[in-house]
Amino acid sequence: MKRIMTLMLIVMLMVTGCQSKTGTELKSGDITKDNIDAVVKLLTEAKLNHVDAFKQAVINYYDQDDSGDAQSGFQDANCRLTVLMLAGDSISYDHIDDQYKGDYLMFDVDAIEHMDDYPFLQNQKSLLTTMFGEMPMTNNAFDQALPDNWANHNFKFNNDYCSIISIVFKAYEEDLAFVGHTGILINKGNQSYFVEKIAFSEPYRLTVVKDDNELIDVLSKRDEFTTEADEPTPLVYKNNQFIGALKQ
Repeated sequence: MKRIMTLMLIVMLMVTGCQSKTGTELKSGDITKDNIDAVVKLLTEAKLNHVDAFKQAVINYYDQDDSGDAQSGFQDANCRLTVLMLAGDSISYDHIDDQYKGDYLMFDVDAIEHMDDYPFLQNQKSLLTTMFGEMPMTNNAFDQALPDNWANHNFKFNNDYCSIISIVFKAYEEDLAFVGHTGILINKGNQSYFVEKIAFSEPYRLTVVKDDNELIDVLSKRDEFTTEADEPTPLVYKNNQFIGALKQ
């Protein structure tokens, strides 16, 4: 009996040891070739779209030639294009605006029109500009610009596992607002996972947080989200619900 119990203990230790060596724990940091499969598993479980294309985009980012994007054939994405890649097929609406006359998403539009590797994005150009582009501030109410835009178009993100996080900025010297940064927040257990593309020519990133307040704390520490003293503080929304302001 003692020998049997000793053998069982050894087996348990071996199994535990194998799990600790082979199990992949998702941690905050850049999404790379080393952790992309674990991130893909997370995205797939969250019922997101075009996960294979997302994986290839991450691989492409690290495979680009040192000589430059043009020679490598690398076609980069930013935060808004990445959200459309993963969530675009799950967004419903009553109508979207066919013509974009703004300036803030001009590089997004140009990227979509020339991204041969991601043809599904070309069909979502109007969705991108309507959801993330310049939005009117009714009665100068900056905090209502995004909720009003979602309501006016009846935008809905039809996914019970995750949400679209939008950071809204006021347009310079105009009574307009726009989504300056966005990503996908996946809820799983007692943690949440924020998946984003930092910017054009910048890496994809995963941030693990325990709640919305911690996410806002993390985002508030980024220099690129700092605004001038006379500009309103950027506001953070989960889908169309306000969850807080960045701490300046």
